[in-house]
Amino acid sequence: MASFLGSSSSSNYHQRILGKNRAEVVDDQQATILEDIDLGTPVDDPDDRSSTSDFGGHRSSAARVARLHQLLFNSDSTSFNNNPSSFGSFLKSITAQCLNYSAVKRYFCLSAFLLGICFLFAGCGTSNSSTTSPTGILTGNRQSASSGATTSSSSSSASTSAKNNLQSTRTSSSSSRSLSTTMSPVLPPAGDGATHKNPLLFPGSQLFPPFGEVTPDHVEPGIEEHLQHALKSLEQLETKIKDELAKPTPNLTYAEVALEVEQFDDKLSRAWGVVKHLKSVKDSDALRAVVEKMQPKVIEFGLRMGQSEELYKAWQFLSEQDKKEKTFSKSQARIVEHELLAAKLSGVGLTGEKKVKYNANTKRMGELKTKFTNNLQDATKAFSVKLTKREEVAGLPTSALQLGAQQAKTKGKEESATAEDGPWLFTLDMPSYLPVMQHSTDRELRKKMYQAHLKRASEFSTDLKDEEGKIKDNTPLMEEILKLRQENAELLGYKNYAEVSMAKKMATFESANKLIEDLRSKSYATAVKELEDLEKFAKTEYEKLPFPKDEKLMQWDVPYYAERMKEMKYEFNEEELKPYFSLPKVLSGLWNLANKLFGISIREIASAEEKTKLGVSLWNEDVMVFEIVKDNEVVSYFYLDPFSRPETKKGGAWMDEVCGRTANPELVQGEKKIRLPVAHMVCNQTPPVTSGEKKIPSLMNFREVETLFHEFGHALQHMLTKESEGMAAGIRNVEWDAVEQPSQFMENWCYDKPTVDSMAIHYETGEKLPDALFQKLVKAKNYRAASMMLRQLHFSFVDLELHSRYYTAAGDGSSAEKSDPVKKAEQTMWEVDKKVSDKFDVLPLLPYDRFLCSFAHIFAGGYAAGYFSYKWAEVLSADCFAAFEEVGLQNEKEIEKTGRKFADTVLGLGGGVAPLEVFKEFRGREPTVDALLRHNGLS
Repeated sequence: MASFLGSSSSSNYHQRILGKNRAEVVDDQQATILEDIDLGTPVDDPDDRSSTSDFGGHRSSAARVARLHQLLFNSDSTSFNNNPSSFGSFLKSITAQCLNYSAVKRYFCLSAFLLGICFLFAGCGTSNSSTTSPTGILTGNRQSASSGATTSSSSSSASTSAKNNLQSTRTSSSSSRSLSTTMSPVLPPAGDGATHKNPLLFPGSQLFPPFGEVTPDHVEPGIEEHLQHALKSLEQLETKIKDELAKPTPNLTYAEVALEVEQFDDKLSRAWGVVKHLKSVKDSDALRAVVEKMQPKVIEFGLRMGQSEELYKAWQFLSEQDKKEKTFSKSQARIVEHELLAAKLSGVGLTGEKKVKYNANTKRMGELKTKFTNNLQDATKAFSVKLTKREEVAGLPTSALQLGAQQAKTKGKEESATAEDGPWLFTLDMPSYLPVMQHSTDRELRKKMYQAHLKRASEFSTDLKDEEGKIKDNTPLMEEILKLRQENAELLGYKNYAEVSMAKKMATFESANKLIEDLRSKSYATAVKELEDLEKFAKTEYEKLPFPKDEKLMQWDVPYYAERMKEMKYEFNEEELKPYFSLPKVLSGLWNLANKLFGISIREIASAEEKTKLGVSLWNEDVMVFEIVKDNEVVSYFYLDPFSRPETKKGGAWMDEVCGRTANPELVQGEKKIRLPVAHMVCNQTPPVTSGEKKIPSLMNFREVETLFHEFGHALQHMLTKESEGMAAGIRNVEWDAVEQPSQFMENWCYDKPTVDSMAIHYETGEKLPDALFQKLVKAKNYRAASMMLRQLHFSFVDLELHSRYYTAAGDGSSAEKSDPVKKAEQTMWEVDKKVSDKFDVLPLLPYDRFLCSFAHIFAGGYAAGYFSYKWAEVLSADCFAAFEEVGLQNEKEIEKTGRKFADTVLGLGGGVAPLEVFKEFRGREPTVDALLRHNGLS
């Protein structure tokens, strides 16, 4: 398998400037896509200790003084006498509070603090006179918290080593750390003097952010406070590192650096993540404006941290230390190497004008990507078609008419609209768009919808203009993004941005291209025949609406006739399936599958009382919350936001982390040893509809079922991780071209008979999906598979072309300092796309094809020069599923055994172990492409 895997000089990468991974699939008949969203540099929460949580937020000075007085003079001294750790918590509270004040206030508060200690010790007696000093108590308490903070995530030696190393490093470092550096400072009060707490200032130990309480007005003051705290914390850590490394024999430990950095990561990334999440699911002009204002500041801090020379020196020191002493666990060693690479790719080695240029480019790209996304979302929701006559909706299924009538009510203000009589409103949102393309007999309507979808956010979007009357065209944004990426790549010493991207992946540029070409060569001839067969069918076999014999099939004809041919060939249609796949039944089946494979049970937290008790606050009434239980213990939680809301919610589907699993004492609540992981899954499937007096649940097409399974696979890797090093838990620290492995693996179970039997139940009759219909579904799985394969390979290859050859160095490599450092190809972007299309597509590219203007995954996300990763990961996922096929899908005992092994390795090890090593631990060998080709009918 060496030819498939190739070799890579790097092990892993998690770009701190952009934050944590976001796993995203865009369901526009493209394959699933992983997208990284600009979440900024995460930081820790100084207010996460239960003993000091009272001091956060916007308390008034009077309230703070009153609380200080209460702690000093009204506390039960006996409890301190009998419980040193309680006294330590008390000291933490007072010190943290005082650090929050101005210099003058701090002087008086600390004076009161010392006076209070005298009173307390006077009342404590001498029974514990042998107890250490207050600082010693605090240090001891920190050691105790540390030793209990990391639990063994598995029986593996790596986990045991990680635990022991964490304990030893925390213990060895604690005595040398002063009070001011041991404790992170609390967040300062809000600048506006408000007495209420900003919901974005939630503690790091809090699992559920207050999504429902955050408004655009909270964003600027909340994120500003996080940034101020993060910068102060970073500067303190830099001073500490500098002082330690200046000693003749430095004693800098992994925990002193890694745990502090994780804390920086956590707080800001979670708060900024809440903001960006709300922008994706609850968009508004006010939220857009404040995100655009704050994003450059978040990126600026990311650059400041990524380019910290002191922090880089610390990682270098730790790397050399581990090479000599071999004391780090696998996950710790990977984290250190990852941080070194991340720093290099963040420009830590740049100085002078080069550094200024790199930083300016990075900030500018953040602005461009946000504008790209906004333009695309605006273009999608700006277009709609209103139909008023029955003949205009000929061919459309009942479910599409129901949705069209509902949209006419909600968006078109047609209160009397009905599925039977109209009017009907159709949009470019996928649940509305796709039925028109697949079922409408009106060729002109299909053409109109297809062209509008293809031209979104391009120079052809003449009906979408900004305040100045200019068309919201993404083309100039894309040109600038590509140019800036090339400039930054050269500044870092790379030939092009593709090389930068590959530094973070399993693949190399050569091995990625080889995989694409191998799959293209095995698919092209079959795809040509698929089109020939379709054209023959449309012209000679489909009598209801025969296609003119003297014309060629166009792109807007293919979905319609392909669906008719599929119906005739396999004797069923998608509409027959939908009543069997209601969302509640599909979820029940999916949960049953997870229980069988991974030994977990999933329960919805449905009551308002239970949500309040847990602190769950939702951004929309349709959102559901679930808990996952394994071995009688809750191990994680997740949100599910299933339905399309085109006015405020971006299209596609994605999974993102709400918080990650960690044993970092500063991020764990109370006496708990682990912070549990929380995820959210977001889809855009058909919502429930009301037809007359009848309420119909969300009935899913089969692609929506696959998408739900896909996103759940991402979530499982995040939620079932057993890694307790927060910087390598779940999807963190996993190479980008391996992250799709669990998600694509889960899609295979949609064609497993027991799984389908457990979820395909008619929403009205309770009848299970007939076996004959299931067999037809399985047979149709690879219908037009070669054509879909080529489509994805086209996207993958044009992505690599644009990031390796479209812009190139203008000179000899020293051109990064010139005013015009890069040279653009003579071809336009569209000419590059046309050239790629000629090689990969069986239909000629339309002259107004502007799909690239909506290709957010490479222009606004984290898949630049990385879209190929979907096929790369599909090789891994298909091979993993083959392990279940080999033991027999009907052999429940072996399936359960294999499922547990998959959970312990692929899902459990997270980013603590290299993906290839994880794969080999599960399969016992390296991967091959055989299963992928077989699953696609191409072997």
